[in-house]
Amino acid sequence: MSRYTILLVLIISVLGSLVGCGQTIEEQMDRGMENAESVFENKPEKSTVEANKIKFYLPSEFTIETSSDDTNIILSKDDNAFVLFINPKESNDSERFYNALKADKKAKIVKEQTFKKKNQFGFASVLKKADKQYEVIVSNGGVKLTTITNGENIDELIEQMMQIVRSVKFTNK
Repeated sequence: MSRYTILLVLIISVLGSLVGCGQTIEEQMDRGMENAESVFENKPEKSTVEANKIKFYLPSEFTIETSSDDTNIILSKDDNAFVLFINPKESNDSERFYNALKADKKAKIVKEQTFKKKNQFGFASVLKKADKQYEVIVSNGGVKLTTITNGENIDELIEQMMQIVRSVKFTNK
């Protein structure tokens, strides 16, 4: 390749990244919902960690902070804390967490999307909390993951959260 071609490719790459950085929070939420839907529709990720009687996929940037019991696990990524709630008595098509959210009159839902397929129900919601603070809730059946974020990279968070909740499996210990 000529120097001109290499320079042109480099300039296009840099401009592409700058355009991506300039997305509004609404655009990021839209992309996050699209990515979550794609994750929901596809086969769950393979488990990479085990906590108590639960196996699940944990993206490499995440760590397990604590596991108080079989149904609550605290995760972290950068400065964000995540709470993974697991209700083993709920089926994969349970809408309990979604119905509870919709019944909460104080919830300021900014963006939400539900996902359905055979014997599966999931959703992703973004709620406005304080100034520039958002609560992200992602669920698949009886598994729910929540975090509070300033909105930075919210599209990536929504996708990774769906990857986690879709992968949860119970082991026989």
